[in-house]
Amino acid sequence: MTETSPAPDRIATAHRRWQEVRWTNALLATVSEEASLLGGDGELGGLAFTVKDTFATTGLVSTGGSLLLKDHLPTRDTVFVSRLRAAGATLFGKGNCAEFGNGIHTETRVGGRVLHPTDPEVSPGGSSGGDAVAVATGIVDFSIGGDYGGSVRWPAQCVGVYGLRTSAGLVPRTGRMPSGGGTRATPVIGAPAPRGLLSRVEVPGVYATTPAMISRVLKVISGSDGDDWFGLDAPRPPAQRHRRIAITSGRECGPVSEESLDALSAARAAAVAAGYEIIEVEGLLSDAFEIYNALRDDLDVLDDLRALVGTETDLLCPGTRNVLASRPGRGWGSAEVRANWAYSREIVARIRGIFGDVDALLVPVAGVSAVAHDGGVEIDGRWIEGPDLMAQCRAISLTGLPSLTVPTMPTSGGRSVAVQLVGPPGGDQQCCDIATELTAQI
Repeated sequence: MTETSPAPDRIATAHRRWQEVRWTNALLATVSEEASLLGGDGELGGLAFTVKDTFATTGLVSTGGSLLLKDHLPTRDTVFVSRLRAAGATLFGKGNCAEFGNGIHTETRVGGRVLHPTDPEVSPGGSSGGDAVAVATGIVDFSIGGDYGGSVRWPAQCVGVYGLRTSAGLVPRTGRMPSGGGTRATPVIGAPAPRGLLSRVEVPGVYATTPAMISRVLKVISGSDGDDWFGLDAPRPPAQRHRRIAITSGRECGPVSEESLDALSAARAAAVAAGYEIIEVEGLLSDAFEIYNALRDDLDVLDDLRALVGTETDLLCPGTRNVLASRPGRGWGSAEVRANWAYSREIVARIRGIFGDVDALLVPVAGVSAVAHDGGVEIDGRWIEGPDLMAQCRAISLTGLPSLTVPTMPTSGGRSVAVQLVGPPGGDQQCCDIATELTAQI
């Protein structure tokens, strides 16, 4: 596989590789080798990619991982897909994902359970697990997932690739399903409405095997489209660098295993070797995970999803039914919710404030490297499962900052373990640049 292969050859190679690893259930649909969707000349010419199935694509079924939309063929692309096609990249397929992005593992009634490419008993994470596996197995050169509470960063760690959660607002979400009051026939009408926590911090993200590839993709997909209400024009150029990196164990969010702490130590050593001064900021993320959870439950009333489902809850996966049934959705009318929102702004200001003195923040991706399907793990006498597995990811999501999963070392069991490299607002390219420096020292 090369970065300059002509599109038809690249797609033929992708098909061969997909047939070899089809048992992973990574993809829900792929283009034919004769399809008219082939890429061409351009900045990304010769590259193949996949897209999480929560994003609309013309020419390929877009299900959102749900039986509700199992035959849905969109009439327009998600904005970033259009930009990638225009830059010459070839859309190869749709990544299997948790239904409508609700899950820390990837298993649906449409595409089955996504399996880890090196250990089928281990979960590749979610909700963007299929796209992570597509990159890890070499089917495609890069892929686009979606990250609300860690759905790019967590799978990236699980399978050992780089995964960037982009700055909130940097990449348009126009085309996400469901959004904008869509119906079963038309599940996408515009961008997510400006309400709830999801509309403020859920973002597209990029998987690749190198930070350099993520940088190439980022240049193409960034910038406001005039539809998504929360838009930035472009990544900010790197500011004057301080050559300092902050670090926290992430224990303020929940228990952290020795393997995750070892990964953090490896990243620290790499940063020192690259010439960075280390600044300890233990406790920086205090209360961020808890407030994220409270606001997600209270503000994400999921009107778009409820309208799409209607009375046909029998078609949903159990996890999605549980989400719809369990969200209290008290909304802004509650004094407690408003107080939590105000406190969240204090937390975000505290975390963002460190970037006046440092270039990046290092924190574990999670308290553990990976777990069994639908499983958990005991850390320091406490059983961790479900969303608690992604506590450190969710804490960073609250800030809207860019965060890149950087693989640092394998565990004693051969699993990948990584760190989050968090940058300043709009500092996505800076994250990639620093990751390249650190990776050279690992």
